[in-house]
Formats: sequence, C-alpha cells, structure tokens
Amino acid sequence: MTTHASYSPSRLAFNFTRGALMYVGPIWMLVLAVVATITAIINAVGTVSDSILDFATMPPRYWMLGLGIVLIAMCFQPYIAVGFTRRALSITLVITIPLISIALALLIASAYYAETLVYDAYGWEQSIEGAHLFASPDQFGLVFLESLLVYIAHFVAGWSIAILFFRMRWMFAVVCAIGVYCLAAVVELAVGAGWPGRVSGLIVGNEDVDLAIGLPVALIAIAVAVAVAWRVTSRAPLPNHHS
Repeated sequence: MTTHASYSPSRLAFNFTRGALMYVGPIWMLVLAVVATITAIINAVGTVSDSILDFATMPPRYWMLGLGIVLIAMCFQPYIAVGFTRRALSITLVITIPLISIALALLIASAYYAETLVYDAYGWEQSIEGAHLFASPDQFGLVFLESLLVYIAHFVAGWSIAILFFRMRWMFAVVCAIGVYCLAAVVELAVGAGWPGRVSGLIVGNEDVDLAIGLPVALIAIAVAVAVAWRVTSRAPLPNHHS
C-alpha cells in the first residue's frame, strides 16, 4: 500500500499541479467567453476603448490565494500524520507554486496578446487601468513577468494564512494573516498590478513601473513571504497536539 510518506516532493508537486490545472482550462475558457460577450455588447451600444481583459485578470490571483489555503487545509494534517515531513511539504509547495503560476501567467500573457490583435483589427483603443510593468499589452514578456510575480505572491500568501491557523490561536492568526496578505499587496504595488496598482495610478498617475525598482521589491517581498511560510510550517503542530 502506498502512503503519503512514500511520495517524493517532486512527485507530489506534479500531482498537485496536474490537479489544479485540470480546472484552469475550462474556467479560463469561460472567462474568455464572458470577455468576448462583454466586448461585443459594448461594441454594439458604443465604442470599445478599454481592455476588457484587464478586469478579467483580477480573479485568478484570488483563486491562487484560495488554492494555497485549500492545499494546506486539506493536506497538512493527513500528510504529516503518516510521516511526510514538514520540510518535505514545504519543498513540495515551493515546487508547486512556480509550476502553476507559470501556466496561469502564460495564459494571461497569451490572452492579452490575442486581445491586442483583435483590437488592432477593429481599430479599437486598448487602454489599461493603473501603472504596470508593461507599457502595452502586446509586450508578452513583461505581461508574463508581472502575472507570474503576482500569482506566486498570492499562492504563498494563501499557504502562509492557512498554516498560521495550525500554528496559532485564531485571534493571533487573523492578525498575522493580514500582515502576510500585505506582502502580496506589496508585490502588486511594486509591479503596478491589482487594486494596489490602481490606487498608486490614481495617486501618482498611470506611469509605467520602473522594472529596475519594481522587480527587486517584488522578489524581496516574495522571499520574505516564503521564509515566513516555511518557518511557520516547520513549527506548526498537528491540531490534536495543539494546546
């Protein structure tokens, strides 16, 4: 009989990634269908002047946040209880996070590029809200990089938030969870994405984010978040051992 302890981190990470990506394709096709419908309606009653996809890219980051929470909530107790070490679980998540994030970021960058082609064909203006790493949605590499950093940050935040509730009493966990989420918000602010990017755009104008500043800040915030999640995971007790 195969137990959780017999799984290597890389194998388990592959299984987690495969399971998560089973839902990404159908969900993203539904999102694209909704975007296409909204675009067609706007074009029928007026003039398309904004990127509809820019608003549709918000939910995936919160899906990543939820995914990080769900994986820990579902896997921590049963896997640790049968001998899968906390270190191995942390390694598994460190492998899983970029794999899923890369897949999602590729989808976002490809969708932006496809939207650009459609807008150009019809002569529509494709304006983007907020400051971003990219000046234009057809800058595939920068769109990919921004999305990748944001998705990694939110997955790590979800991991941290979930494990905090194993490590601490719920009142302290809630307070610490807010701080952990703030690290994901710092990443968004650094790359000009999400609501922090929109707020900064309103304050300082929708100027492109300086890659030389935004990228190091985002990487430092992610590194701190991973360190916090790793440290808390290494000390988190099983619920029946919690005093």
